[in-house]
Amino acid sequence: MYTKVDWIHTNNDKWSMRMKNDHGLQPTYIDFLTPNFNAVSIQPQWEGQLTNTRIINNNIVNQFIGSVFWYSAIFKQANAALAAQTLPYAIYSFDAPFGNPNTAVMAGGNQNLFPQGRNVTQYQLVDDVSINKGNHGLKFGVNFRRDDITDASFGVRTIPRARVFSNTDFVLGFIDQFSQRFPQNLEERINTYDYGVYAQDEWRAMPKLKLTMTLRLDRNANATCPGHCFSRFATQFDRLNHDPTIPFDQGIHNNLDQAFSSVQAVNAQPRFGFAYNLHQNTVLRGGIGMFSDLYPATLVDNFATQAPFDPTFTIAGLLSPAEGTASAQATAAGCNTAFQSTFAGGGTVAAYKALAPAGCNVPDYHDTVNHLKNPTYVEWNLELQHAIGNRSSVSLNYVGNHGYDEFVFNDLVNAFDRGIGTVASGLPTTVPDSRVRNVNGLSNSATSNSHGLTTSFTERALYGLQFSLAYTWSHALDVVSNGGVLPLSLNDSVGPVANPFSPKALNYAAADNDVRHSFNANYVWQIPTHYQGMMDRVLGGWTLSGTFFARSGYPFTVFDTGATGRFFGNANGFAVGYTPYPQLTSSIPSCSGHSQTTGCLLSTQFTEDGSFGGTRRNSFRGPHYFNSDFSVLKSFKVTERIGFGIGANMYNVFNHPNFGNPNHDLASASTFGLVQTTVEPPTSPYGAFVGSAVSGRVIQLHGELKF
Repeated sequence: MYTKVDWIHTNNDKWSMRMKNDHGLQPTYIDFLTPNFNAVSIQPQWEGQLTNTRIINNNIVNQFIGSVFWYSAIFKQANAALAAQTLPYAIYSFDAPFGNPNTAVMAGGNQNLFPQGRNVTQYQLVDDVSINKGNHGLKFGVNFRRDDITDASFGVRTIPRARVFSNTDFVLGFIDQFSQRFPQNLEERINTYDYGVYAQDEWRAMPKLKLTMTLRLDRNANATCPGHCFSRFATQFDRLNHDPTIPFDQGIHNNLDQAFSSVQAVNAQPRFGFAYNLHQNTVLRGGIGMFSDLYPATLVDNFATQAPFDPTFTIAGLLSPAEGTASAQATAAGCNTAFQSTFAGGGTVAAYKALAPAGCNVPDYHDTVNHLKNPTYVEWNLELQHAIGNRSSVSLNYVGNHGYDEFVFNDLVNAFDRGIGTVASGLPTTVPDSRVRNVNGLSNSATSNSHGLTTSFTERALYGLQFSLAYTWSHALDVVSNGGVLPLSLNDSVGPVANPFSPKALNYAAADNDVRHSFNANYVWQIPTHYQGMMDRVLGGWTLSGTFFARSGYPFTVFDTGATGRFFGNANGFAVGYTPYPQLTSSIPSCSGHSQTTGCLLSTQFTEDGSFGGTRRNSFRGPHYFNSDFSVLKSFKVTERIGFGIGANMYNVFNHPNFGNPNHDLASASTFGLVQTTVEPPTSPYGAFVGSAVSGRVIQLHGELKF
């Protein structure tokens, strides 16, 4: 439902109001065994905006925007009671033939992920004033935004997650990894806000030269929890006293109302741009500026969903609840009871171990620097554009970017070297802090750089034909991609740094989205006709349009999930081999082609030396990509005011197969180096979110009525 109201109070004072309401049901999870484990999400949404534009005088205009937005996105099981009755756990098997080290086969669905989600109320106020004064166009503005979030992420893993790494253990009733969370509440209120001010001057310095100078100041506030749901270390981990005789409550601060110890107070962002008419048909443009980024809410959840407010206990034990106090679930509950009692009583790790059932571990933890900064980016560009006649133009544009203070995780913060291997890692031989298990540390130590050069040509209205062509060469490098918090690709991205002593040593390399060569083209041709009568109805009214897109392959990293477990204490929750980038012993092979029978990578080209790795992240390239879409429309004129059209949209019109990156886990001996998946095009009638398998040609028929 959409409502629109416009009110002209006076010629100099205009108001408008927009309201929108939407309701939808998302089929969140469909189980392949039984609908008992299906999950859904009902997602209502309301939004409204009030705008006022007031002309104060001939040189001053003020615009005010106030908006309110509310939505709910709670993901839950369609029938939680039935799911629990069917199977009380979510079981994942990582052992052949049911699964492999990377992909598990599930029983019990994904019920350990539910319930979760959020209800969000957001309101925003924006006010801008524009002043014309001689050769200067001045602008000043202020904005304020607040989000009030009902966070339901505390429900994740309250239904236990059970992982099978040995089918033999499972047959004997033993579960290799049993993990459960024990939150004090299933929902908590999280609040955050940000505001900013800016001043801008667009100065016509000369008839051919225009300068733009801007200064923006932003404040991104520390997220708060009125229910005091945050817990974190007393100080960042590398400054913490790790003496195990120090009680839990002295090393961990609980019942906090702020997510971080401190955040950057103000982000100053100066910017400068220019446009110069070199010639009547030639313009040179350029600029440089600083831009800051917000920290994502995922980071806030890290400090709300940990001990003692919401601890997670990961153990091994007997799976069946019929085992009573000997079952894994009873043991996990006993771990939580013992920890809560020890923490509240000012006890130590020794006191917890004495009170807890056999097999209990201390909880995992998240760490962050004492003063968290906002990621900042310096961006610049220089563009030369030339018009050719009245219909054509050509441009050459260089764009650069440098990012610093970017987020990156180190999941070896509390790790120790188990003494397996021949190369010294530099890690301690015993756990640094026995009061916590796996510690994932967040810092602002990542950087990024990118450079790109784009040349384009545009042609308009040539015998009814409009088209544009563009070619881009670019190179992007970073320590970790996509802001360093969530992976760009679940299949190809690696997140935490490989070498905990030097984030750039192996991680600073081609970004996950680094594409060296890219070509784009699009066209629309309204076929002209000079016929009359019936011939015009047959041959006239045709419109053809389409796109071409080709690019070089995405990078990927070779790693080994089955390597000897030398380092213990990484964020996976159990001992695994931490050698994600094994040493390449040959020249870098090419995977630009594709084959499902002959791999572009061979396991014999790599070796393990027991260190943090020897080959940089994203050293390899996957297959290239090509796609073309095509549309045809035939329009008919019914009356003077009514028109009808019928046509077809063809996605991947040439039915060209595009292949994903090969399997790049050395632990997958039989499929390592083989391409096993196709890539879905970015355009399809199904949308991008639903994940439909539409890598082949798809034809969509459509009709339209114009009146």
